[in-house]
Amino acid sequence: MAENKLKKEAEKGKEAKKRAPNIIMKVLDGSFMTNEWTRKQLPFIFFLVFLAVVNIANIISVEKKHRQKKILERELSVLRAKYSFYSEKAAQNFKPSILSEKLSKYGIKISSVPEIKIKK
Repeated sequence: MAENKLKKEAEKGKEAKKRAPNIIMKVLDGSFMTNEWTRKQLPFIFFLVFLAVVNIANIISVEKKHRQKKILERELSVLRAKYSFYSEKAAQNFKPSILSEKLSKYGIKISSVPEIKIKK
């Protein structure tokens, strides 16, 4: 009895090996489409293909936005450096010593009398 079981298992293994190329050939030549079960499953297969296409489009969109984000981050760092440079330059123009030099050309001088505060 043990031998018969082993022979049956060996024959099943050979049949499975024969079936795999046969299934591949059916898919390649399109004859699997004539099967009733396959025709019933076509809407589901199309749905899965649709989901795969939507997923691929979503991935492409996300990668494009990620690249745009990186470009904008680089541009932002350059603009921050420019802002820092120009704000420092503007702050230097409002120092009292520099203001007095620039205004002396127009005849305006710094008052030597201190300001008077008016109390209510």
